[in-house]
Amino acid sequence: MMINTTELQQLMLDSASEAVQYAAEQHQQHLDFSKESVPLLDTMLVKLHLQHKREAISKEHLFTLSHLFGAYLGQIFQQKVGGQWQQLQLGDNNPVICLCHNGKEFPFASVCYNKIVNDVALSVDAYLTQALNNATQ
Repeated sequence: MMINTTELQQLMLDSASEAVQYAAEQHQQHLDFSKESVPLLDTMLVKLHLQHKREAISKEHLFTLSHLFGAYLGQIFQQKVGGQWQQLQLGDNNPVICLCHNGKEFPFASVCYNKIVNDVALSVDAYLTQALNNATQ
């Protein structure tokens, strides 16, 4: 189901706020929407990766966590360089939410998901840094 742009912007802002709340309650980490807080997010995602390896986290919970943390990263990106959240329809009928800026798409939630499920060495901090660099070139 596609939602309108205004609703999507609000959804992502609310989701980012939920990420801050989750980090405080579940990981005792203080996320403050600064670029300097992103290494804390990397640390939490490593813990989630290890948890997922021990006992699989449900697909629904993985989706939710990835969405929340992707929204958080996107809000930092927006504060620095701008951009607009967009819901893109892929071939498999699964909409993907990306932050778009100057014709480039940044799938922050997908990066979070991949770190938890597939590649613990992936750094969301490095990804955000590269995204910011790409956006300003």
